[in-house]
Amino acid sequence: MIDPLSESAWKADGKCYDTALIDADEEVHDSFFGDTVSERQKAIAFCDGCPVQKRCLRFALETQQLWGVWGGRDESEIRRDLWMNSNGTIGARARWP
Repeated sequence: MIDPLSESAWKADGKCYDTALIDADEEVHDSFFGDTVSERQKAIAFCDGCPVQKRCLRFALETQQLWGVWGGRDESEIRRDLWMNSNGTIGARARWP
């Protein structure tokens, strides 16, 4: 498995890394870790067409990001892709995006 933390250069190619795009719409800026469904939907829509969307989702799964929108998926979708066994250890499903 690749060390996801050492392989972070891909983030610079993400739409959310472009501060001009994010700052132009403050609602999007706050929506990646928003509390409401509508906020999360804005972040998910913003991710659409991002050149690193799949890599972002892979990062979220590899590093077990349980909060926020990553790769066009919200935390409930990411948690569905991760599972917790009876001893509390988090594992990943065998299938990656």
